[in-house]
Amino acid sequence: MTFRKKDIFKITTQRSHVSADTSFFWREAARWAGMDYDVFQSKPGLEQSTIVAHFRTSRQLEAVIAADQAKQAARNAKRKP
Repeated sequence: MTFRKKDIFKITTQRSHVSADTSFFWREAARWAGMDYDVFQSKPGLEQSTIVAHFRTSRQLEAVIAADQAKQAARNAKRKP
């Protein structure tokens, strides 16, 4: 996936420096997909991986867009008298 012709995973975004156990991402991916964690766990491994990958891609894209909007807002603020 790209944003302005750049791979979204090669675009640096501001990080919170929060670290979490892998199960946190699994639970968040399940919630994001609209399913109970028990239902998520009952899915085959490949399906779980696909959901987590989609979730992480979605989150990265949101971060890239937010960073771009923040940069644009800063540029616009400098232009105003």
